[in-house]
Amino acid sequence: MCLKVSKFIRREVEKFSKTQGYAIEVKLSRDGDEFISLRDRVKMANTWGADLFVSVHANSSPALKAKGFEVYFLSPEATDEQASQLARLENQAPPTPISAQVISILSDATTQYHVAESSHLAESMFSAVSRHISSNGRGVRQAPFTVLHGTNMPAVLVEIGYITNFEEAKNLMKDTYLKRIAGAISAGIIDFAVQKRR
Repeated sequence: MCLKVSKFIRREVEKFSKTQGYAIEVKLSRDGDEFISLRDRVKMANTWGADLFVSVHANSSPALKAKGFEVYFLSPEATDEQASQLARLENQAPPTPISAQVISILSDATTQYHVAESSHLAESMFSAVSRHISSNGRGVRQAPFTVLHGTNMPAVLVEIGYITNFEEAKNLMKDTYLKRIAGAISAGIIDFAVQKRR
């Protein structure tokens, strides 16, 4: 479902690019249903010289009533214990969890600039998604996600919903709902791109 959302996003952003005359190129880390390591996703974005990095994920929780979308940006400290647990879970994917070096690297001036830009992007993204899917936003949060660590551009992670919530999982299986989410994320990307161009 995350791949499907990403492809919908690409279609929406490219449509905007063509109709509005904005030169925006969208690249996906994968086109098929295959796993790309978290570090390789970052390396690809850096190699491409991307201006923006958006990682799309689906959430889960032992609390089956947990639901809603969230937007994260990189920070050595998590917003709360739930954000910290999510980062630990996500970072378990191969090849390795985020290293202890993240704190020293985050002190680098360039990285600090990208973190500040990522914060603005996360706010823009959350605002756009909230306008389209108004009832279940869980806010902008920060945590030390491996998939955001080391990017040379503003980067956010979007959790599109909880697959462990029965009602939300049903929605996430519908293309109509996924297109709504993709449209909202696309709006956040476009808003940020337009602001940057100005």
